[in-house]
Amino acid sequence: MVTRAEYEVILKKIDHLSKEMEDIRQVLLRSKPRDGKRSEEAWNDLMKLSEEISAKWQGPSAAQEIRAQRSTGY
Repeated sequence: MVTRAEYEVILKKIDHLSKEMEDIRQVLLRSKPRDGKRSEEAWNDLMKLSEEISAKWQGPSAAQEIRAQRSTGY
């Protein structure tokens, strides 16, 4: 049988290990190899849509909009 103090020490160690395992999991998820072709296609699609939207845009330019927001205190 373990004492209350031993129980608390074991519990803290398990909590620490759980945190370490979650950190390792996050590192692994961030370093997962990506599908380069798929990423490139998505980027190309985004650039194409960006050009189409820019061609149809009727409002102020981005610079004008930023100036307006800064002058009104946003």
